[in-house]
Amino acid sequence: METTSQIILKKSRSNFRIGFLGLTEDQKRALTAVYAFCRMIDDIVDEIHDPLEAQSQLDQWKQFVENILSAETEQNTVQQELAWACKHFPIQVKDMLWLIGGCESDLYRATYESLDDLLVYCDAVASSVGFMLVAILGVPADIAESYVYSTGRALQLTNILRDVAEDFERGRIYIPRQMLRQYNIELRSLLDMTHENFSQCMFQFSKVIEGYYEKSSRSIPKPFVHRLLPAQAMKKVYQKIFVNIKRKKFQVWKEKIGIHPMQKGWILLDTVLRAYF
Repeated sequence: METTSQIILKKSRSNFRIGFLGLTEDQKRALTAVYAFCRMIDDIVDEIHDPLEAQSQLDQWKQFVENILSAETEQNTVQQELAWACKHFPIQVKDMLWLIGGCESDLYRATYESLDDLLVYCDAVASSVGFMLVAILGVPADIAESYVYSTGRALQLTNILRDVAEDFERGRIYIPRQMLRQYNIELRSLLDMTHENFSQCMFQFSKVIEGYYEKSSRSIPKPFVHRLLPAQAMKKVYQKIFVNIKRKKFQVWKEKIGIHPMQKGWILLDTVLRAYF
């Protein structure tokens, strides 16, 4: 019988499932639990329209996570599976709380003044997940630190670039205001496809993303490259999405740009071949 965590993962169309490449059954179970946890926290912020109710549910999750290793009775099977994962792998409480805090900020903050401000957010919602992942993969956090930060930032910034229109409709603008001002783009006209500076602004933002993909490639811990196959595969899927966005000249308001399932298959094969040959 499927757990709630497995059902959440199966229903999703997330690229997170790419991370199952070459994992043991216990690792798959733990990763499924982490994904379901992340999905539930994200949904609380995005789907609950009453900020007070959303905050209340986040506070309940914080309390659960703070006591997760001593928890005896969980409220739902996602919590049961997450507790199991934390007892079998060195997933850190601070990283789970870091994620909750990052998602929580979306309840109260709609814009970011500078790139540095935005990177703090990216680290909270993405690099935190990266540290949970390397804990499951058996890679020491101190050795993988630079790789986790650069990869997390590359993936989250790619999400931001891809989802500009969707986030705008939710009242959130993650493109730094300093960058928008540089190109004389007002917040209310961010998605104006006729704005002469829109593509230039997105191009500058894309150069930041490229830098983090390059840093990720340079900082991968060589002794653990085979253990990091799931993370590498996930990164390359996002990198291909990023390439497709650039190829379509940042026309992200027209469609949610992704990649064909067949391309994912080639990416998985390429990742394995590059790791072993």
